[in-house]
Amino acid sequence: MNDVLYAIGGFDGTNWLDVNEQYKPVGYGTVPPMIQITSPENKTYSQALLAFTINRGTQWMGYSIDNKVNITVDAETKLIGLSQGTHNVTMYANDTFGNMGVSNSVLFSVDTLPPMIEIMLPQNKSYDTVDVQLTFALNEGVTYLAYSLDGQQPVKINGNLTLPALANGPHSLTVYAVDGVGNAAQKSVSFNIAPFPIVTYVAVGTVITIILAASYLLVKQKMKK
Repeated sequence: MNDVLYAIGGFDGTNWLDVNEQYKPVGYGTVPPMIQITSPENKTYSQALLAFTINRGTQWMGYSIDNKVNITVDAETKLIGLSQGTHNVTMYANDTFGNMGVSNSVLFSVDTLPPMIEIMLPQNKSYDTVDVQLTFALNEGVTYLAYSLDGQQPVKINGNLTLPALANGPHSLTVYAVDGVGNAAQKSVSFNIAPFPIVTYVAVGTVITIILAASYLLVKQKMKK
């Protein structure tokens, strides 16, 4: 009770006892509390949570980020406002006797930036083929990668690919990516499919040839008369 041990009653082998004895272990009041950080771990986070365990009651607890001034805390809390990059956190706990306990220091990283997607192909122009290459690059590894053509449901992919048999006309393409801590990004491009009209040109050329031939024959016939 109140951090003190009591032995109440008991039996001496013959009689039941009604004594109440207070027990104080050797070194009592000089051992600092034991505090252990359980989160974050040595990983990368988009939002880090500070969680810990402690073996007994304390008068004060706090933590320090990157060896800066301690911040008071009494329960698990989100570590907000951290800059992009690597950080370390250490916890401290002071008991009622003034003993200060120090936790393990944890090194972790914060990543709040989404992946960067660069689409090299297709570009914002017209193509004279119905098969178009999708070529893109990422600045980091991702756990999810997909594309969507003309607003359709995203299709998961592993990398570059060919978009086959596209219909004539305008198209829109979006590439989606999500990194290992959940930061998401997307990049879009518009392009057009307009195959070279070979048949049309052949037909027009044939008509012109026929007209010229007919005109030549007509002129020649008039000259004979």
